[in-house]
Order: sequence, then C-alpha cells, then structure tokens
Amino acid sequence: MSTEFYCEEFPTEQNGKPVQTLKDLLEACPEDRFHFMTPFGYVDLNAQDAEQLRQGAAMPAHAGESGWEIPIPAEKLLQQELVSVRKAENGQWYAITTDPQPKMSESEQMQEMQL
Repeated sequence: MSTEFYCEEFPTEQNGKPVQTLKDLLEACPEDRFHFMTPFGYVDLNAQDAEQLRQGAAMPAHAGESGWEIPIPAEKLLQQELVSVRKAENGQWYAITTDPQPKMSESEQMQEMQL
C-alpha cells in the first residue's frame, strides 16, 4: 500500500527514518495541531495533546459530533498508518489513517505474487 502526501512540507523522513505512522508524524512535527480521521473516529490534537498521546495517554475520538467522544488507547492510535496527509494554510495537519497492515512472511509474499 503506498502512502500519498499532499503537501510538499510533509516530513517524509525524520532522522533518516520514514514517516509512515501517526506516531512518526507527531514526532516529526511536535509543535503542530492535528485532525485525524481514523477507524475509531475523528481525533483532534493540539501540541500539548500530541505530547500527552506520545507519553501514553488515551485520546478522545468522536464520530463527528461533540459530546460523543470515546477514549482510544495511545498504543492503538500511535500505530495507525498514514494514508493521506496535508497541511492547511492555518498550519493544522489533516490526515487519514488506517489500521496497520499485517506483516506477511516471505513464503506468504511469494504465494501472493504467484496468484
């Protein structure tokens, strides 16, 4: 699965490592604000919230309406893979994420290639 980046400012690498997960993006842009569309719902973070998430705090997700938030554990959010990312003129990052894809063994990869 390829990851598309819609903003030239997007840090595709941080310290020589590719930025592929929500955790990677938060570490690459620690002072920014974020709006994520995840399988759990929408998650909005300011810089302080992002730091708390990186430290292991659960964050609220909602289905688009305030007042219906549910806490999502940090480990579930941080491992989310980035599908698309862009940075708006107001400086906020908007991203769509997905659950991590299961890693295939070498034999499974070979079988899939033969299909």
